Parts: sequence; C-alpha cells; structure tokens
Amino acid sequence: FSSSVVLAKTFKTDCVKLQVHFFRPVPKEYLHSAELRDIMQFGSSNTAVFFKMRVAGVLHIFQFETKQ
Repeated sequence: FSSSVVLAKTFKTDCVKLQVHFFRPVPKEYLHSAELRDIMQFGSSNTAVFFKMRVAGVLHIFQFETKQ
C-alpha cells in the first residue's frame, strides 16, 4: 500500500520534538508517529522511501511507495 508521510513539530513546555507522521491516503487513516531521533536510517529510490526505526524497543523497517 502507499501512504503519506508528514513531518511536523510538536511543541512541549521544555523542548521541541520533530516527528514524522504516517497516514494511509485512502481511506484517510493515521498509522503511526515517530520522533526523528528514533529513526536510525533513511533511504529513498525513484519509487519508495525507507525508514529503519525502533518502535517500542523493536527494530522495524518501513517502506512506502511514492508517486515521484
């Protein structure tokens, strides 16, 4: 499946967190958020982007198809 990736800033009283939010476009559905510090590796190709990150202490690799 394809998904949308949104980069956002979350403001807290003591710090600013940079997060990536993942959404499924149709139907529009929130999938997951991750802080940029949790992303261990990032890559891209002509057809996809890849994220390697820890979620709840477990290493995962996410691949999202892109239109460009």
